[in-house]
Amino acid sequence: MPGGGRALRPRALTSVGKGSPLAVLVVMCVGYLLVLLDVTIVNVALPQIGAGLGASVSGLRWVVDGYALALASLMLFGGTIGDLHGHKRVVLTGLVLFGLGSLACGLASSVSFLVAARVAQGVGAALLLPGTLAIISHAFPGREEQAKAIGLWAGIGSLALPAGPLLGGLLIDSFGWRAVFVVNVPIVAVSFAAAALLRDESHDGQGRRLDLAGVSLGALVLAATTFAVIVVERSRRDRAMLPLALFRRPSFSVANGVARTMNLCTLGTLFVLTLYLQSVQHRSPLAAGIALVPVFAPLALIAPFGGRLTSRLGSRLPMAAGLIVAAAGLGLLLRTEASSDYLVLLL
Repeated sequence: MPGGGRALRPRALTSVGKGSPLAVLVVMCVGYLLVLLDVTIVNVALPQIGAGLGASVSGLRWVVDGYALALASLMLFGGTIGDLHGHKRVVLTGLVLFGLGSLACGLASSVSFLVAARVAQGVGAALLLPGTLAIISHAFPGREEQAKAIGLWAGIGSLALPAGPLLGGLLIDSFGWRAVFVVNVPIVAVSFAAAALLRDESHDGQGRRLDLAGVSLGALVLAATTFAVIVVERSRRDRAMLPLALFRRPSFSVANGVARTMNLCTLGTLFVLTLYLQSVQHRSPLAAGIALVPVFAPLALIAPFGGRLTSRLGSRLPMAAGLIVAAAGLGLLLRTEASSDYLVLLL
């Protein structure tokens, strides 16, 4: 998942203090892990949430979408505000919001309250995600060491995706659905304490102002209209939060289009499969979590090799191959019925 704003422009960053690059990497990886863990861990809990709070399928969909929409809509804002005021501050703020949102989710007494708390989690995640990547990039300025650090960051994030269903199943079977949210609280507390001790910081020292119109319209674009942000952002030129010239670069547009397609299909399938495994086939949360591991395990296992393959062959062939394989897998899911054997799903 990409960072926001101009977080990765080394010449726009001013160093403040010193710190251990390894410590920075570990703490930022934990923050990223929390963001991605909540993408998958909650899905396993949906049937229990529906039963406990009397939620319809539509309500359960918003439990997932409330988090995702807030994250996607505000990630550019998170990167931009970090450029202006320091990514460490933004990451700390994101941890606080994420932790409070997680606690509120665990205490929710209604679906509407849970969705609102999930939005708060998403806001915190939107501050965390670009900030962690920017801080890592600043802590490892050399091209080679930066590539290795970001690779580790991405690898740990990838591990969160298959771990989510397993951890979620264990927590639900042992403590109930609220545990998938409450478990974040102590992790956030420890991460906040560790991040606060880090002295490395970065900010944009060039006197830019926050592009309020760009921030607002950038957040609305995913939920409302693309036209408004195009009109305003064209007129703002150098201060635009989202430089629209990027979309005139085929590599940028294609890469983001592929990522969007894969996330749409993968996460949409996860939502349906979770309900199918538990509500239709009556599997336990843990059994459903184990059954979902093959969806994400290849990402964690193959991603490092995919990076090497891309460096040798370029990006087009691996992206095309990935889309074809994913399309074949989704096509095979059309064979599933209420009583289908797990082997049908596994393929």
